Formats: sequence, C-alpha cells, structure tokens
Amino acid sequence: MGRRGNAVGGRLVSWEHVRTQPSPTDHPQPVPAPARPSGIGLRFALRGIVVAYRGQRNLRIQAAVGLAAAMLAGLLPLGPVELCLVALTIGAVVGAELLNTALEAAVDLASPEVHPLARTAKDAAAGAVVVLCTASLVVGTLLFLPPLLRLELRPGGWAWALGLLFLGIAIHIALWRFPLAFDASRDYNASHLVEGD
Repeated sequence: MGRRGNAVGGRLVSWEHVRTQPSPTDHPQPVPAPARPSGIGLRFALRGIVVAYRGQRNLRIQAAVGLAAAMLAGLLPLGPVELCLVALTIGAVVGAELLNTALEAAVDLASPEVHPLARTAKDAAAGAVVVLCTASLVVGTLLFLPPLLRLELRPGGWAWALGLLFLGIAIHIALWRFPLAFDASRDYNASHLVEGD
C-alpha cells in the first residue's frame, strides 16, 4: 500500500517511473541542413585553384609549359583530334598538380610531425605528377615533331598563338594579383563548413 501508482495493462506502474521515461520531445528529430547557395561549389573550386596557383611554384611552371604547348598547337596544322589530345594532356597535368597540392595539405594537417607514411603519401603523389608529365612529353613529341620537321605552319596560326599568349597572361594576372572576388568565410559559414587554410 506504500507504493503510489496506477495499474496499467494489469501491472502497477509508479509515477516516478512514468516521469523518468523520455518523451518524444526530449529527442527532437534532426533538422535538415539548409540548402547551399547555388554556385557555392564552383566558388570553392575557384578559390582552391587561386590558392594553389599562388602557393605552388610547380603549378605555375606547369601552367606556363601548358600555355606554350597550346600556342605551339595553334601554330602547327593539327587537326581537331590532335588539338583535343593537347588540351586533355594539359588539363591532366595541371589537374594532377592540383590533386598533389590537395593531398599534401591534407597530409600536413593529419600528420604535422614527420612520419614515414606521410612522406610516402607525398612522394607517391609527386610521382604521379611526374608520370603524367612524362606522358605529356611523349604526346607532345608525337604530335609536334612531324610538322616541325616539315616546317609546316597553320595559316593564320600566329593570330591563334598570340591570342592564347595574351589570354594566358591575363589569367596569370587574375590568379596572381587580384583578390578573391567573394568572401569565402561567409560562404563557408553559410554552408556549415569550416574553412581550412
């Protein structure tokens, strides 16, 4: 008779037990994250390119070599397939260097101290870039050498080459000198991400 409670379903339930049971409001359902602003992924990608270009000398060298290859492709009488191969090769080398930069930054963040596995990861990523650069040299030799030996030039090719040169210089100035055209911290906060420089 000393226990206070109520009979529920044929058994005695104490009021203390009822009060300690979690209610549906004690554990609210997770609220879905707000939608990211449109174009924010492209902004992050452009920011990554700018930061890598400014901080990595090898990326700037490879971009300059790629520009020279594109100018030479504009001068020589290459067909559409050959021009596509040149463009894809340049993009592959620059993209590999960007990936190498990203991996190095991630390894430095995960392992600030010197570690053999961190060194292996960095060396392997750099080796991948060397492999692609070597393959690009082979592609360039096979595409450029025959017309160069025949001294063949594309009619009006100088205009293409100069146009690419000026475009490359303009892109270099934009990447190297101009500040970022958006507030990255605002976009990161809006998407609930933490900015890591």
